[in-house]
Amino acid sequence: VAIILDYSDGMRRARQLAAKPATANDLTLFQLARRTLLLAWNRRVRIRHVRLVCDRLTFPPAQLALFAAEQKENKKRDNRILAIDRIRRRFGHDAIQVGRTMAA
Repeated sequence: VAIILDYSDGMRRARQLAAKPATANDLTLFQLARRTLLLAWNRRVRIRHVRLVCDRLTFPPAQLALFAAEQKENKKRDNRILAIDRIRRRFGHDAIQVGRTMAA
């Protein structure tokens, strides 16, 4: 995940972090993008443009987890993402949103 910030004074700042293990999970990518933004955003100048790059996404491996608790938590998270994707396919992308992304 990479964040590129262009400031109004012409300066550019880029930071990137990698998910370990690599993933395509929306919630994990959101948390990683937020951490990356906090690393890049350290000036008190207006931001003119924000670019988010999520590349080399990989779906979960077929290998099972070693620990039952970890496997159960991952399964719940994956089921939640699948349910959100099904709702968006059926009713449109704006049918369901994460609370943090809604305008105040």
